[in-house]
Amino acid sequence: RVGFVYGLSGLYGAMASATFARQLLSVGASGAVFGLIGSTLCDILLNWDVQSNPCCAFVRLILLTTLELLFGTVPMVDNFAHAFGFAMGFVSSMLFLDRLRKRPQCIATFSRRLFRFIAACAVVIAFAAGVIALYGLGDRGAIEICPQCAMISCSSFPWGCESWDSSTCWWTCDTMQAPLGCSGNATWTVSRVEASVQLSCPSRMGGMVQVVVTPVDVSRWDERHLLKLCKENCPVH
Repeated sequence: RVGFVYGLSGLYGAMASATFARQLLSVGASGAVFGLIGSTLCDILLNWDVQSNPCCAFVRLILLTTLELLFGTVPMVDNFAHAFGFAMGFVSSMLFLDRLRKRPQCIATFSRRLFRFIAACAVVIAFAAGVIALYGLGDRGAIEICPQCAMISCSSFPWGCESWDSSTCWWTCDTMQAPLGCSGNATWTVSRVEASVQLSCPSRMGGMVQVVVTPVDVSRWDERHLLKLCKENCPVH
């Protein structure tokens, strides 16, 4: 049963990562590991009356998970896999895990079966929605539909700082969210305020895709400006 929870969590975390961060590569089993953390939380709730000190264990696990997910918002960490793997681990555990102290009453048996049925439906719906989001959006990425979802995996810190001003942020997410390998050249005839930028965007099918963006203000042309243009204009193939 734990193997099923582990596998489903890892698979769902990988699907979430591929859906929300198509331009990035991610490796590791952290999504499945977070699924086991979600499973532990579910087990505490299912067997509350068996635990020696369930309230303390529940609070400790909630604080630990919250800190780990917050630390996951630094750049170059795939927190999509963490968050969605944790959620799948929690939900799927309602389906696979048992109560250690079962009550023989008919209503208790009915409630257990009802919760398992709801959990099974939730798992199926979650994977169906994940497949649709992964393959059914065409060239549109999930981040384009839900821009705020990018904050799940990466947030500028301290929260609320201006990402374009490096003096106010400890770190920003421009590098993480921009397509890897993107480059660009700026040209202008009259003024740098109305320049033309030719971007070379990496394609998932191999090679590069040329994208021309105009007009662009390149009076403060630097790597951060280029990454911002790449993030906003490079197509997702």
